[in-house]
Amino acid sequence: MENIYQPVIEKIEAAKARLAELNIDRETADRAWDACPNLGDGLEAIEAWAEYHSENRGALDAHTAYGEIDRCSETLSLPLAKVETRYVITDGPLISPAGFYLDSGVYIKNDVWIETDRLPRSLSGLKAYDVQKDKEAA
Repeated sequence: MENIYQPVIEKIEAAKARLAELNIDRETADRAWDACPNLGDGLEAIEAWAEYHSENRGALDAHTAYGEIDRCSETLSLPLAKVETRYVITDGPLISPAGFYLDSGVYIKNDVWIETDRLPRSLSGLKAYDVQKDKEAA
């Protein structure tokens, strides 16, 4: 049986490896991110932004890696489901967790979670999602 969390674990490991290469602590990375100029309007603002990114690429990459570790670590604590049927009937929205692409078919499992290939006549206030079409079916 496939470990549904494996792609997220691999992303965490890749981000940790990138941080080991960069050798930049979180505080330095966050400071660089906070100091980044806004794009704003006009050519001067864009040039300042591009120059800053060029000069601080490592710290900005580290900030991104730390963020990915945070988001993916949160995903590891969530109940996930990989939908193998056409429809999901649930009591909330379908949310694709951090670390997964929308087309992966992996979602955060809600309290009510029914997978089916046929819709019932009545949904009793629940929502049905056609995951093949990636839109609400009823």
